[in-house]
Amino acid sequence: MELTNVCNFECDFCPSAHQTRKRVFMETELAKDIISEIAEHHLSDYISFHIMGEPLLHKDVLELCHFAEEQGLSAVLFTNGALLNEELNTKLLATGLARLEVSFRSPNELAFIQKSPPSSLTFEAYKDKVKGLISSKLDSDSYTEIRIHFFKKSKLFDSFCPVDTRHLTNRQDNLSIMNEFQTHCLTMAKRLGKDISKYQAVSLSPSRDAAEIFDRIYLCCQRLIYFYLTECSRYSSYSKAFFGSCDTFRNQSDFGILANGDVTTCCLDYNGENVIDNVRNKKLVDILETDQVKSIIKHFNRYHPPTDLCRRCLGNPNVFFSLSKQAYSIFQGFAKSIEKGRD
Repeated sequence: MELTNVCNFECDFCPSAHQTRKRVFMETELAKDIISEIAEHHLSDYISFHIMGEPLLHKDVLELCHFAEEQGLSAVLFTNGALLNEELNTKLLATGLARLEVSFRSPNELAFIQKSPPSSLTFEAYKDKVKGLISSKLDSDSYTEIRIHFFKKSKLFDSFCPVDTRHLTNRQDNLSIMNEFQTHCLTMAKRLGKDISKYQAVSLSPSRDAAEIFDRIYLCCQRLIYFYLTECSRYSSYSKAFFGSCDTFRNQSDFGILANGDVTTCCLDYNGENVIDNVRNKKLVDILETDQVKSIIKHFNRYHPPTDLCRRCLGNPNVFFSLSKQAYSIFQGFAKSIEKGRD
């Protein structure tokens, strides 16, 4: 669920930067109504506060995180980390958040200066904010899982995505910052009298998906090409999918709600291309029972992507990788259906 479509970082890569977006903040009462309905009708076990906006800009984000957990939902919050401070960290961890994910997308000082709006925040101060979150986590009894995300590139990305990505990812710089965060984490843990023996030997590599540097504190790497595919798809050489599977709307648990109340297929639809209806007009539970939603599920049950966005999402700039991705999505869908049948 998107609490706001506003972000406090500028980035040429970010999809929302390619268009003029009206500043929208979801009303607190509307957000609570949505959360309550999700919990009451068991539409999902969790709720994620994100979809391209910065949720910490919402004035009642702490209240909403706590409210979601009170309703029995696992709350997940995504942030770029620029607004973190000791007081906010303490309050966030106290809400009972299941997971707090920090997108660390500027791997060096030059990139940070180039892609950040004019402010008093420096690159060193930005890193210190993330270190502060790690310290707050170690100093608390909070069960909240912390995940700090970095981008990793591939040769495929360099070949097919014509964009300057130096401000987003650099293997050497990523590894340097990851080591810096790990050292800080172990130093603080030792200072607090915690047993660090289990985590001293943890090796870091930008090619790994995730590394647990201390209990429920992870450094994660996400392939940049997957994040960028929908933007790359505007190029004529892009190979859209002819077939494929997706979990959207399956068991009514995978969908997105934008800050203006629009209900759509997933968090990748930040531009509202697949919007079904709006929660201001109709109850969420009724929207999820509409013919349009049933049609989308039916199409994916037949392994046929129902919309242009879905075909772009399941596609790839390379024909071979596009076909491979489509085939793998079907394999995943088939495997999940077998697993569900056993349950």
